[in-house]
Amino acid sequence: MNTKIGTSFGLALLLAIGVVATMLVLGMFSAQKANAGAPVVTALSASPSEPGDSASIKVTFTTDEKIEGNSGEIWVRFDKSYTVPSTIDKELITITSVQTTGGTSNPLIDPTIETVTSSTDANLLSDNIVKITLGDTVPSSTGSVEDLHVAAGHIITFASSAGIKLPTSSSTTANIIRMANNGSTTYGTEVLDIDTARTLTLGAVSGAKGAVVTATGKGFSSTGTATLWIDDGDGSGTADDGIINGTETTIATGIAVTAGSFTYDFTTDANYSVGSNEINAIDAGGTSVGTSSNPTFSITGGVTLGSTTVARGGTLKVTLAQYGNGTITAVKFGGVEANLGSLTAGSTAVASNAGTLTVTVPSTTPLGTQQVAVVSTGESTRTATVEVTLVWAGVTITPTPATAVPLQEITVSASGFTGSSTVATITVGGSSVTTLASGSAVTTVATDNSGNLVASFDIPNDATTRTAKTYQIRITDAAGKIGEADLVIPALTFALDTASSKRSSTVTASGTGYPAESTITIDYAGTTVATTTADSAGGFSTTYLVPSSAGIPSTNTVTATSGSGGGAKTATHKVPGSTISIDPTTASSGTSITVTGINFPGYVSVTKMDIGGIAAITSPAPATDSDGSFSQAIVVPQLTVGTHSVVITAGGISANTSLVVETATAVVVAASTATADVFADVTADDNLVRVWRFSNADQEWSFYDPRDAFAAANTLTDTASGDIVWVNVTAEQAFQSTTLVAGWNLISLD
Repeated sequence: MNTKIGTSFGLALLLAIGVVATMLVLGMFSAQKANAGAPVVTALSASPSEPGDSASIKVTFTTDEKIEGNSGEIWVRFDKSYTVPSTIDKELITITSVQTTGGTSNPLIDPTIETVTSSTDANLLSDNIVKITLGDTVPSSTGSVEDLHVAAGHIITFASSAGIKLPTSSSTTANIIRMANNGSTTYGTEVLDIDTARTLTLGAVSGAKGAVVTATGKGFSSTGTATLWIDDGDGSGTADDGIINGTETTIATGIAVTAGSFTYDFTTDANYSVGSNEINAIDAGGTSVGTSSNPTFSITGGVTLGSTTVARGGTLKVTLAQYGNGTITAVKFGGVEANLGSLTAGSTAVASNAGTLTVTVPSTTPLGTQQVAVVSTGESTRTATVEVTLVWAGVTITPTPATAVPLQEITVSASGFTGSSTVATITVGGSSVTTLASGSAVTTVATDNSGNLVASFDIPNDATTRTAKTYQIRITDAAGKIGEADLVIPALTFALDTASSKRSSTVTASGTGYPAESTITIDYAGTTVATTTADSAGGFSTTYLVPSSAGIPSTNTVTATSGSGGGAKTATHKVPGSTISIDPTTASSGTSITVTGINFPGYVSVTKMDIGGIAAITSPAPATDSDGSFSQAIVVPQLTVGTHSVVITAGGISANTSLVVETATAVVVAASTATADVFADVTADDNLVRVWRFSNADQEWSFYDPRDAFAAANTLTDTASGDIVWVNVTAEQAFQSTTLVAGWNLISLD
């Protein structure tokens, strides 16, 4: 029994060994490598890192076994709280290896992204797995494909454009990322996550009451509502403790939270204290923003000015609101302190967070836009801006006239200056006036007890005032008070009463805006033709003769120049060209026409009168009168029918027109109706063969043959207009209103 059993077992063992050997030969078994341990995540970071941000995520890990390039896989498992897109381009993922031959590469192909739908661990359901196939980890190498070696510090980076979003809820434990390799379903057990803190930010952190502020919350409960409040304690609890205490002011409730975020605009009102206000938010789960990171909004004091423009020496009301109580120690205009010891109104005290005072603007304040700085013991320095002008408030100047030219006398009446003082300076557009119209110095002008003055002086004549524009007359008194008024200096004008006239004609020239009582010279094409003097207001009017040397025709520049440096102005004058006309405009050779010429030089003889190139001048030749005009009858020479030129020359100036020459009118005689006469021209040319006519009245044919042999036989001895006849000619010939061609022609007689 035992022997049989042993024999059977031995045979069975040998059979089994043989089967295994055969399978090995057939290749049915292959060597398998055991899965290495999962890569260990050693560090995680994200930028930006607020809840819900599309972030660049960096995963640092350690491998304990080589992962092959161009085939090996790394699986990155994101907690369900992350938003992972369904596809990610491989170019948006980089693998940085830290081995000796390391480099930076992209995956071999776009990763596969799967969502966990079944798991023995319910916490892992709905997690997202990004399956990355390694490429050549050193793509710049020219040798074999590089693997990912065993090392600590390898990094996989997902670009922010990959679209992976951080969890929208706050967490310091749940936002876990794990890794596996080569298809293993075993992930590392380390617990590393990217913390997403609950945050509340304000669009502005300070401002006056009434400011509209945008609050933005992130990392709150993914659904539900949030409450925004001032966490100031309000006497019934601890300020900034993250708890809504008693009578703390609620800014808003029921703020909708979407994907863990919300925004809300609120207006700072009377519930906000001057100074710092703690702002916090709490969600439906009862969790608020950490008290170390919640924002504050500071109510700052506001400065309001009673005017946007103020003059040196003028007064300005300054109103303070939401100010810390205390005392105003200084009000500065462009850095220059006002005298607070002599306020026009108000006081320097700030009580109940408000105050008003009216101050006098220092006379040395810089001009233009200046900061008004209010310094107090209960508030940081606050500012507003005002436009500071040179002119003192209350000072007025009225010039008469308000428009004047250089050297013209004007009178100014002024009020508001220092009483019983004198004038220190007078300027026009910055040009100094040193003497009055009377010849006395401007410093002799005195103000009366009320600060009024009257002064007359000439407008300075210099490069500045000779430029047309609006200038300021500025008067400064001995006490430093300044007043201004506008004065318009007009532009030069120059005009002629006619734009075109002949030589030696009289033209009226007039101008305005020239220096008063200055000498005006009129030049015509460089030749002086007149001089005159401007009146007390800079105007003039004079006449001149157009020079006899002016070209015919010509366009000429006429210039009016001031002898007092007041500039020049030009106008244009034309001397018209000479012209001729004829009457009649159509004539036949041998008849008389009348030629009339104008705008020729005066008192000169006509030297040429040609028609169609043939001289037709009379003897004696005509001459122009004082106006350069003439009229003369001449005979049309023998010319062909058509249009011919008529050319006249006088004083070296030529003009032309055209004449239509027509055929002389023939004597009208009664036309013969005899057939021989009607066809006489054709017969004379020995061209007529025969003429036939058919009479509808008697239904008979008649004929005419010009040959002598047929003289007695001809039956068509007479014709009439409108007769229809057959005409036979030997050659083409014009006849009446038609043309006869060789052979027979059916025509109607004219």
